[in-house]
Amino acid sequence: MTGKLISFIGIDGAGKTSLVNLLKKEIEKKNYSVQIVYAGRGRSNVLPIQILGKIYRKSGGSESNVPINGRKFEKLSVIHTLAAPIFAFDMFLRYLFIILPAKFKNDFVLTDRYSTDLLLVNKVPDWLKRFLYSFFPKPNELFYIYNTIKILHKRKPDHSIEDLKRQEKIFKQLLSEINATKIKNDSLSRSANKILEIIR
Repeated sequence: MTGKLISFIGIDGAGKTSLVNLLKKEIEKKNYSVQIVYAGRGRSNVLPIQILGKIYRKSGGSESNVPINGRKFEKLSVIHTLAAPIFAFDMFLRYLFIILPAKFKNDFVLTDRYSTDLLLVNKVPDWLKRFLYSFFPKPNELFYIYNTIKILHKRKPDHSIEDLKRQEKIFKQLLSEINATKIKNDSLSRSANKILEIIR
């Protein structure tokens, strides 16, 4: 019997990483085995994606998510659209070779982010992001961690308010389609207790 896959998604700055780390400690106190896996974009890649990113930036490319000097988000990009399946493939490899084996070894696998990260990519057609997202297995429990844009920006001041609002809009639409439990993360301990009650 495999362990439970519990995933935490949400806007940047919502406190997913801190919450996952706290939950691991609390669950282990109950004598369950727990493994944390980072399952989003940006790090812990299987493929050498970060090397490709460095080459792209050296050639004059810009980051996709954060507007520069107040500029509006750029239109669809061929480079970003071609890169999206590579990111998706890397995330799927992480599921096959990291998350799936962890489920066989542990009672719980907690993922910081999940395949919903694909839907947040900027400059890529919505239909392609949703198509790539459809290939990923659904977690046993999915938690959407959130807070107000004002608080999120205070926690992540280097992240533009425009992009935080863009992410919020995507998640609001997504939440009407997926079965995710919403947790407003005002307090790590209270949020952790709510989640523990649900997964108990």
